[in-house]
Amino acid sequence: MIYRLQPLRSTLAVGFTAIALAFGFTPTAQAQFGGRSSLANSFVPDFTARDLVVFIDSLGLEEWQRPVIEVLLDDYTTGFNNGVESVRTEMATLKDKVAGVDANAVMSLITGPMEKWQAQKRVLRDDFLTNLKSQLSDQQLEQWPRLERALRREKSLPAAELSGEAVNLFGVVRDLQLAPLQIDSIQPMLDQYELTLDAALAARDAAIEAASKDLMQAMSANDPERGIAAQEGIMVKRIAVRTVQENTASQIKDGLGGDLGNQFELKVLERAFPQVFRPDPVTPLFESALAIPDLAPEKKISVDSLFLEYVPQNFGANMTLMQAMRLSEPQEPRRRTEAIQARKQGGAVVRSPEAESVASARDAREAVWEKYRNKLYALLNDEERENLPGIGKPDQAEAAGKSQSGRSSSTSSSLSANDRASAPKHGNPSMAGKEGKETVGEKASRSTGTDRGAARGVPSGVPRQSAD
Repeated sequence: MIYRLQPLRSTLAVGFTAIALAFGFTPTAQAQFGGRSSLANSFVPDFTARDLVVFIDSLGLEEWQRPVIEVLLDDYTTGFNNGVESVRTEMATLKDKVAGVDANAVMSLITGPMEKWQAQKRVLRDDFLTNLKSQLSDQQLEQWPRLERALRREKSLPAAELSGEAVNLFGVVRDLQLAPLQIDSIQPMLDQYELTLDAALAARDAAIEAASKDLMQAMSANDPERGIAAQEGIMVKRIAVRTVQENTASQIKDGLGGDLGNQFELKVLERAFPQVFRPDPVTPLFESALAIPDLAPEKKISVDSLFLEYVPQNFGANMTLMQAMRLSEPQEPRRRTEAIQARKQGGAVVRSPEAESVASARDAREAVWEKYRNKLYALLNDEERENLPGIGKPDQAEAAGKSQSGRSSSTSSSLSANDRASAPKHGNPSMAGKEGKETVGEKASRSTGTDRGAARGVPSGVPRQSAD
């Protein structure tokens, strides 16, 4: 959805507008200038009960300290909620004060309570941390910087706008369930990652905080260039965070080496680029075709051969899409703002500000999928096509194939390990932000079946699960 912020005027229902801005400002600012502002966190508590685990792990808290920390968290939560309610009450009185004032005056009325609340919120945060420190031993206090880094990762890392910006490499390593010696081989990289990532996140958060006033003033003055400039300043810091992720992932991959390094890289790619590395709609068709009872041996060989031809084609299309997304995402603030300005001026309505290069890459991948659907259908007769997922009747094959986007299949492929080993080799994408790199974070759907990973663009060095 595209939000539109009209210039504030006293003839509008400015009381309602003021309250909406105070408690819903962020979506509007983000849409208008293509990025988040610090107001996103104004009414989000700095600490919650879920953070107790972070305190325990980072500080090595004793069992007797846990109920004490829980009481401190309860007191903080009560103070935070009371503060929010106080701001809400104050904002509700604005509608009686803004009649006849101009837009700048309205913005001043809004920003006054907001700035006061943000200062109060910082006091609540500092008081909680001071009280927490008073409960710690000298040994635990030595771990305080570690706690600060852990909290920043927990709170700040998810606030990403670039693909790959929000990946937590600690989580990826944990999911690999490495042996102690394997962990030891990459521990120096993880230690440096913790420090480097924390510095990049702190710089990004400071840039977001510093830009908040410029964004509010740009909205008040209807000055899109000022708003874009503020967001592009933040974007520089976002790119720096993403670069830390990419460089460290590349180092860990090399440190693990071999198949394990490739497995690590695959997991990073799936979490960093979920739009690209997800189950594709064509692999389930091949799996189902190869599982057809009494499929003629020569026809099975042809389907196997076609699948092995499809894998690198799909991989290449994925890599092209990844690179297009990675290059285009930093331009999103300007692209989105210009689209909204064009809409305001009565120009063409732009429903999606997606870059042309990204749209073209998506179309190219769709073309690959369609090409190999049709090639597979051509190998099968009408009765055999009825075994493909979603097909039903033969005359529904084309339409059903197009509707298979992201569909997974529990049917096992008959491709053998030897068949997969004979597939053409392809270089792994670089994790250092070079030509093979790319982009938004959230976990990709995990595949079922056997060789699904290859068809959705897995680097060829990653080992495949052999079929039963």
